[in-house]
Amino acid sequence: MPEGTYREVILLGAAARTGSGASPAVETVQSPAAAAVQLRVDAIDGGASVAVTVESSIDGGQSWFTASNGSQKSLSAVGAAEWSIGYRAENMVGRMIRVSYAVTGGNATFAVVGGIVDTPPDDLYREFALLPATVVTASGAGPACDVGGLLATTRFDAIVTAVSGSSPTLNVRAEHSCDGGATWTTWAGASTGSVNSTGVKPITESDTTPLGRLVRAAWTVGGATPSFTLRVVGAVNMI
Repeated sequence: MPEGTYREVILLGAAARTGSGASPAVETVQSPAAAAVQLRVDAIDGGASVAVTVESSIDGGQSWFTASNGSQKSLSAVGAAEWSIGYRAENMVGRMIRVSYAVTGGNATFAVVGGIVDTPPDDLYREFALLPATVVTASGAGPACDVGGLLATTRFDAIVTAVSGSSPTLNVRAEHSCDGGATWTTWAGASTGSVNSTGVKPITESDTTPLGRLVRAAWTVGGATPSFTLRVVGAVNMI
């Protein structure tokens, strides 16, 4: 475990809730070294359930994805559940974390708290935009981004906010170059697969594959008169 500063946070204070929502974001110094998140249900109606997911953001809270080891957990009785977000070289977690929740079948009184080990600031972790919000109607590629190379824990996300056309399809991939941009190859087979709807589309997450110094987003568009509003973000933690 790397050196860091431990602190405890209240993501959601104890209160009766219905419906769905999300906690305020908690910002860490940079990608946290470790985090333990605990859900505590104090009271719940018969037949009701609480589902909570730990989420993270690598673009300042504009978009959110399920954090590594943060998959949804549900409780339908008084009790507790816990998530353990590991050392940041093994699990990509962005600078910001939060929890989202959904209460179904009645009311539930619950709280979500966390213990976070903040990593001291260094030059190893960085978040960046590979492509600003852009309307794409044909296949292409974005500008090169210098991320420093080396072996890295890496995550790339494509955020699609609008789609139009007849049977439109979009496939976004992460490419890297080890020769100053003369040659580009798809990094570790990283691709969204075929996309035809809005949302956050993971391109890849990996902690084992060397990454070239230059990285870019590239995409293939299909269909009749297709149009996608696309943004691509990434985070790299050098090991």
